[in-house]
Amino acid sequence: MLLRCFVHVINLACKATIAGLEEMADGLISHLRHLICAVPIQSVCSIICSSSLWCEHFANTVKTLINKELQIILDTDTCWSSTHLMMEQALILCLAINTFLSSDDFQDLARNNNISTHDWDLLDDMSIVLNVPHQFQETLSAEKTPTLCDMLPAFEAVSTLWKAQRQEFPGLSCAIDAGLEKLSEYTELAHDVPAHMLAMGICHSVFK
Repeated sequence: MLLRCFVHVINLACKATIAGLEEMADGLISHLRHLICAVPIQSVCSIICSSSLWCEHFANTVKTLINKELQIILDTDTCWSSTHLMMEQALILCLAINTFLSSDDFQDLARNNNISTHDWDLLDDMSIVLNVPHQFQETLSAEKTPTLCDMLPAFEAVSTLWKAQRQEFPGLSCAIDAGLEKLSEYTELAHDVPAHMLAMGICHSVFK
């Protein structure tokens, strides 16, 4: 049996959750999928970063409004939790993004990539959902952290928190279910690997 990387499995579950939005017919959810993966969030972030002039203008806007030197984070397939991090940073910078888009110099950009208050609320809900696996990734991928013994308990913890969020965010339940299904698939595979049970037994006996 193969030992599977915990953070990689969690990343697959996150991708399944985001992909689950695409399969839902509900207008609200398809709109959320559009916000995250097409325009405006992904598009706005990419466009701002594509021009040194726009980057400078946006940086000045951020510094004026927030008094911090924060930058846009882009979503990339090669980085774990990148979609969540992009959304989380965009939410922090939402005032600066809205101000940037309302500038007379960027009306063409704003016309095709308008982000309403309702849109920001939707993105905030999805960011909260994706933050659950992200926190486990951050903890168990830290240096010198023994992940093998904690892999199955972590899978169960993520599942428990996601199941609770189905009640908190019923509109996202189908997307959460897609992530839970992917996580369950790998949890069952991990149960068949004796090394996990051995590691759990050793670690728990050592730290008692």
